[in-house]
Amino acid sequence: MALQNRSSALDLLRVLAVTMVLIFHYSIASKQLMFSSSGAYGWMGVDLFFVLSGYLIGGQLFQSLAKGNPLQLKFFFLRRALRTFPLFFVVLAIYVFFPSLREPSSLPALWKYFTFTQNIGLDRGATGAFSHAWSLCVEEQFYLLLPLTTLLLVKTNWQGKAALLLALLFVMGMVLRSSLWLLVLQPLKDSAANFGNLYDQYIYYPTYTRLDGLLVGVGLALLKVFKPQLWNHLIRLRFLPWMTAALFLGLSVFLTDQDFSLLSSALLYPCVAIGFGALLVAVHSWKMKIPGISTLASLSYAVYLIQKLVFHWCRLSLPSIGVEPYSWQGFALTTMACLIFAAVLHWLVERPFLKLRENYRIF
Repeated sequence: MALQNRSSALDLLRVLAVTMVLIFHYSIASKQLMFSSSGAYGWMGVDLFFVLSGYLIGGQLFQSLAKGNPLQLKFFFLRRALRTFPLFFVVLAIYVFFPSLREPSSLPALWKYFTFTQNIGLDRGATGAFSHAWSLCVEEQFYLLLPLTTLLLVKTNWQGKAALLLALLFVMGMVLRSSLWLLVLQPLKDSAANFGNLYDQYIYYPTYTRLDGLLVGVGLALLKVFKPQLWNHLIRLRFLPWMTAALFLGLSVFLTDQDFSLLSSALLYPCVAIGFGALLVAVHSWKMKIPGISTLASLSYAVYLIQKLVFHWCRLSLPSIGVEPYSWQGFALTTMACLIFAAVLHWLVERPFLKLRENYRIF
């Protein structure tokens, strides 16, 4: 099966990722009235998306090379644009032209959205509307560099050089975050009015500090395509990938509780990435089919983009029908609203461009 084809196991991970993010943002919107404990770890869903995305997109590039085909970069970039741009810009237009619908905050300068650089220097306290688009910026920047870097590496034994580069970048991420914490954040830790916002601006949002999940995903794609026997051996182990995932995600929970410390800055994101990378390997041995999971997974991108718009709209609208927004009933209705609006956007905007995208295969 080609890496880019849908599988029920990967669809399950997509649904898990968007569910975690929804719970995280809903917990924040409710000021921890809902999901006060479990919601604190929902941010990891973004990193699960990173691992999945690195695995799938990296696999597209590597499978093309494995078949002896030259990289079709124009088709690669065109497919990427058709996948992400239409829905993103429709949601951005809603934010721009219907400000009453967006969560109470200002938008960054529009050029930052059009250039996918909104995540650099993002201050969510001042310009926090549509702030969750930061993760899309990380991916778009990464996927501009990935095929160009691969093109430069395509020589004799380039797979070994690629693996070494991935490992080097992974370690450099830990060094860079530690350096930023020691040189920039530590001197301000006791005096900053909102240290959390400052931490996010320097550590959490920038592309150069958040490549861990994407690198792990690309590394797994490299392993699957060029070392299939080793890949299949890992899947057959079954118990080891599940235990590795549990261990590293458990460490991630512990590090999340360290409140923006040097230790968590250095090790949290690598632990999350390795944990979800192991989970991605583990689910390949899981044969169970869950009815409706592919449908939900197909809506995950739309749900991710519109979630905060729907949260704000429901917060304003639910009291008129006698429902407290931040109650279990309110959460259920808000989730249903997210799925309904996402389905409309998926069918009207996303799906037509996905069909068009199939005309431009890279191998």
